[in-house]
Amino acid sequence: MTNGVDLAEYSYLAGRSLVGQINFSHAGVARMTTTEVFDLRGRLTTNETSVGGSTVSACRYGYDPLVDQIEGSN
Repeated sequence: MTNGVDLAEYSYLAGRSLVGQINFSHAGVARMTTTEVFDLRGRLTTNETSVGGSTVSACRYGYDPLVDQIEGSN
């Protein structure tokens, strides 16, 4: 996705219809990357955002056997 200056590129996880990474750039310079990790049931377990190789935000999620989200941490 682009407006001519800003660009957001995303990639799907192999063999799945889930986005695993989104890269944001401005005028050709990488600015931010968001990475998402899912378990085998397709539930989000980790969401991490980095800028310049340093993590600026990270959330981890846990689920109970009934598939309800029971915890989230930053």
